[in-house]
Amino acid sequence: MDGPPFRVERLPEERIAKIVFCRPQKLNIITVPERRQLRDTFEVLERDPEVRVLILEGEGGRAFSSGGDIVDFLKHTPYEMSEFADLIAAPERFPRPVIAAVDGYAMGVGLELALCCDFILATRRSVFAFPEIRLGAIPGSGGTQRILRLMGTIRAKDFLMRGRRMAAEEAERVGLITRMVEPEALAQEVLALARELVAGPPVAQTVLKRLLNKGGDCSLPAALELEGRAFGLLISTRDWQEGVQAWREKRAPRFEGR
Repeated sequence: MDGPPFRVERLPEERIAKIVFCRPQKLNIITVPERRQLRDTFEVLERDPEVRVLILEGEGGRAFSSGGDIVDFLKHTPYEMSEFADLIAAPERFPRPVIAAVDGYAMGVGLELALCCDFILATRRSVFAFPEIRLGAIPGSGGTQRILRLMGTIRAKDFLMRGRRMAAEEAERVGLITRMVEPEALAQEVLALARELVAGPPVAQTVLKRLLNKGGDCSLPAALELEGRAFGLLISTRDWQEGVQAWREKRAPRFEGR
């Protein structure tokens, strides 16, 4: 495969980092070894306290990622392929906000990766699909279960079992993406969202992300218990004290992540 699969860019003055898929001539496909590289990159960035928000995007304007390298699958054992969901869940495990900036195709593992992000901003020309059924397979990196939870059983079956393509308008309507924007506005909208998140309270964001990701798998009483404990933790932080003081003084809060 020609060229590196992705690069990391930093906006240190903004406390924002980007992972950019940079194989546009191949529609930013992701091989099996590159899934591990991507997981490892997330773990490295997680240890950097200066990265408050992470953005994923695809280079070239044609694809966020059009999926995996199908031929590459034939080189790997069933056991290796069974760990795909854990590798691709790296954005979900990342403790701080992750934004997927989708322009063009988000298919197969590309869509699975986007679904693990906290926000998906997509251009009007974007297209979403899980075409695996057309090859006699199914999505294997978490796609079936995340689509089921997002769209419900009836819509998930229609989308997955037909392997059909979904335009951005429909994706926004059914809640698959956060928001649809015009192609020329994507970079500006993503950066504005990232800056808004950077200004927020880091500890509360981390706790809330974890609560939302885990709460849906619990019974309501268990989820409410988790929420109560999380709330109790947060009102003991300095950020809570700063937020209350800023509210009293009618000014913007200055959160420190403590």
